[in-house]
Amino acid sequence: MSAASESVERYLQRPPVEALYETAERSRSRQVEVTPEALALIRRAVISWPRTEVGAPRRDPRTPFGRDAGADMPRTIAEAEAMVTLVHHLNDFAARAVLVPGDYPLSNLTADAIRQKFAWAGADAASLGLTSAGGVTVTGDHLKLIREMLWEWPNRHEVADLLDLGGIPAPAIDPKRPYAAMSYYQLDVHRILGWPIEQRDAEGYIELTEAQVDAATRLHHQMMGVMQVFLEHAELPE
Repeated sequence: MSAASESVERYLQRPPVEALYETAERSRSRQVEVTPEALALIRRAVISWPRTEVGAPRRDPRTPFGRDAGADMPRTIAEAEAMVTLVHHLNDFAARAVLVPGDYPLSNLTADAIRQKFAWAGADAASLGLTSAGGVTVTGDHLKLIREMLWEWPNRHEVADLLDLGGIPAPAIDPKRPYAAMSYYQLDVHRILGWPIEQRDAEGYIELTEAQVDAATRLHHQMMGVMQVFLEHAELPE
């Protein structure tokens, strides 16, 4: 059962328009200063990966900020508002923060946790971008993909389900359209990274080769670890 009050639960399920501000496309264009408080929450992120749709990074609904389950459940309207408006701070951070490609350690999540999330796919450490030291390799391609991801607040039905299961509602990337355009996310990856068009169908639409689909899928699955590292280590310009 949820530890939040009924008024807080109502707020989390139906945040006012001024708090959400059309979260998706409009959020990035809104001038949002990442406050020290918001940056602290960003740094404490624990990323998970749902099995719904194609999957995408989200704040872990059990421990979105790395504490014991329930410790960060909003208990006042002010705390609920801070959780909801974190969407804007995350989108601003994703748009402006800088990270140099390279190998990075994990602080809030383990490599084993990432491997377990993709055990169903038979993915090994190398295909998930994990280093032999238990860290994550970040490339320029990964960083281009992060720029296209939009953090959103879950809809009221998703919030209700999370609360019923004892989870904590938190921002997430759309697991159906992780790069904000198409459910066929491999084609989005192809577009974002500027890969060559190697074949088209009879109607002239782009068709990805099997190698391109495999490469795009592999990059997408690596985004769990990459997003974790990005939120832990990327720096905002002064």
